Amino acid sequence: MNLYQDEDLDPLRAAYRQRRLTLFLGAGVSIGSGLPSWHDLILSMYYTSAAQRFRSGQSDIRWRPYSNYLRAITNWVLARRQEPLEVTARKLRMMFAAAPGGYKEFLTAIREALYGVDGPGPHHFDHELIFQNQTLLAVGKLCQARQVGQYGVDAVVNYNFDDLLQRTLSKRLVDGATGGRRNKTITHPTQKAGAGSLPIYHVHGFIPFPDASSNMSKGVIFTEDEFNRAAIDPYDWSNLVQLKELSGSVGLMIGLSLTDRNVRRLLDALIDSPIRPRLYAILPQPKSLQPGAEDIEAIDAEARNLIDGYEESGVKSRAFVETDSRIRGMGLKGRQVYQREIGGILDAVERFERQILTEAYEAIGVTPIWYDPDVPPHHGAVAEILDKLLPEPG
Repeated sequence: MNLYQDEDLDPLRAAYRQRRLTLFLGAGVSIGSGLPSWHDLILSMYYTSAAQRFRSGQSDIRWRPYSNYLRAITNWVLARRQEPLEVTARKLRMMFAAAPGGYKEFLTAIREALYGVDGPGPHHFDHELIFQNQTLLAVGKLCQARQVGQYGVDAVVNYNFDDLLQRTLSKRLVDGATGGRRNKTITHPTQKAGAGSLPIYHVHGFIPFPDASSNMSKGVIFTEDEFNRAAIDPYDWSNLVQLKELSGSVGLMIGLSLTDRNVRRLLDALIDSPIRPRLYAILPQPKSLQPGAEDIEAIDAEARNLIDGYEESGVKSRAFVETDSRIRGMGLKGRQVYQREIGGILDAVERFERQILTEAYEAIGVTPIWYDPDVPPHHGAVAEILDKLLPEPG
């Protein structure tokens, strides 16, 4: 069962008919093709850098670990330190800045971590996976339908480094659309989309597959300090593009969790502007906690320990219930009241949290379109929503 109603998509359908729909794409669009998440990208680059130092003899440690052990140790250390990814990314950038080749080697390292092109890395890229990625294909259909002369996407703001969307658009995905879809990859303020083309803005940088060094962005935004410098520059190209698209059209965020502080900063800036953005985000509903018996026992034990610290406090009854029709005939002696009550309270808290989360998103101009990731079609749930924006055949 969908958590959204079909009429919730009507504003998006109307924007699509008027060619006023802008797509904002995050890592969730590319993960289905085997590319790493931002978290995995950083850890993969960190591991690779550590391995290179061991092989080159730059480390003064006499051990020479196998690659699988080195990766396991790296993962273990970073997990125990709970180091913010922003700090790890900054350390990586500093390591490459001090190395021969500097920035070019840094871009190459990102490319290798993305695609695994120099060997069977943890995220070795298989081009055929593009066409098994239902979300990416659905995005491609939305973009390509414009070529038929009806409906269409006005622009794409892509926060990913990869070129998977461009590769998807090189194939015929919509009946009646011709091959060679006209789209323009824009990574720099001097580039223009041109009349009749679809601009794809890579506002954080562009690193295509396979290696084409001349096509790699010279302005990749990777570390926290780089984001901060862009944030305080009122004429920064990436900010101007995002603000224009956020305020000048109806936006649909796909594969974005809205945990990115930089996106939220721009949304906050627009809230007080004369033009309030109309934005929608396709989001998985918060995962149910589904506590087990041991979890409920632990909650009950902690509540008993806290009883003296609160004026309104007490202990849930542990009396057995033998009259519950759901229990009779099951060969059980009954169910303890406190277990059922704690479980009921947790269910109510989860519903309350989703309501508050919806209100928090709406406060920054974003209307969530919730879907249940655990209900079929599972990974195709986002694609199913996107397909509903397309015009009916015929």
